[in-house]
Amino acid sequence: YGYSKYVKELKPSDFKVIDLKRKLVPLDGKPTITVYYAHWCPHCHSQEMTQLWESLAEALHKKKINIQTAAFNADYNLKYNEIAEANGIQGFPTIQYSDNRVNSPIEYIGPREPKSILTFLHQAMSSNKKKISNNEL
Repeated sequence: YGYSKYVKELKPSDFKVIDLKRKLVPLDGKPTITVYYAHWCPHCHSQEMTQLWESLAEALHKKKINIQTAAFNADYNLKYNEIAEANGIQGFPTIQYSDNRVNSPIEYIGPREPKSILTFLHQAMSSNKKKISNNEL
């Protein structure tokens, strides 16, 4: 997704079930911010969105924040679609933070800009909520 060396493209084998509701988080256990996208979605592949994801990944790397930046083609095939469905993905692009806590993943709802997403990440790392809206940032 994009061209940044700091964005990890996830595949189904990168996920594990974390609770009885079959929610899935990245297997390596690292805190992760993921954009779920569809290959056919023009918003997902816009220059604005891919540049946002690349700049976010680079900012997290430069600031040495221990959160990996990932992308997942949620509509590639049935297996990919099942993972997106298990995590409540209903539209594209959707951004979620995940870690190994029970409340993972947490959906980001807000402006598509690095500063707002970084603020969201700070709150998500210490939150027990399922969604954090822009009004809470």
